[in-house]
Amino acid sequence: MAENFFQLFSLPEQFDIDLDNLNHRYRDLQRACHPDRFVNASERERLLSVQKSSLINDAFQRLKNPVKRAQYLLELNGSPMDEGASVSMDSAFLMEQMSLRDQLSEIPRGQSGLDQLDALLVKIEKKIKELHARLSRLFIAEKKDIAAAKDAVRKLQFYNKLKEEAQQLEARLLDE
Repeated sequence: MAENFFQLFSLPEQFDIDLDNLNHRYRDLQRACHPDRFVNASERERLLSVQKSSLINDAFQRLKNPVKRAQYLLELNGSPMDEGASVSMDSAFLMEQMSLRDQLSEIPRGQSGLDQLDALLVKIEKKIKELHARLSRLFIAEKKDIAAAKDAVRKLQFYNKLKEEAQQLEARLLDE
């Protein structure tokens, strides 16, 4: 069985993690097994250090990102995200997404556009924080609700993409 990333970093297997502790543990682990430390070691030891270093990097990238962390928790619970599968989303959420996208597409140039964009980004950030809190509750519950967690991850992906698009628009408006 593959190594559990949470165990690798000595972290509890939950959505909420201490990112400072993750960063600290990452640096410690990388220092201990970095291939440069094994230059004079046997070929096998050098290969193992490269593999361990790669595993640590992969684990770090998955755990530091909230969406990837939630997806990993789903995998650990035996229910990975079905990336290619057709998924139905609730109509209220879809309507909200369309409304937010319309708002984004109608933002004018200039200061008034930047003000509107700031207000939209505040809304998006609020939704992202609400989903983080929801995922935190869903993954620490005695009886995890995997279906609800998958739904929350999908919604989080939508909001993250919308936030990224809004930030790109903001950069373009600031450059004008």
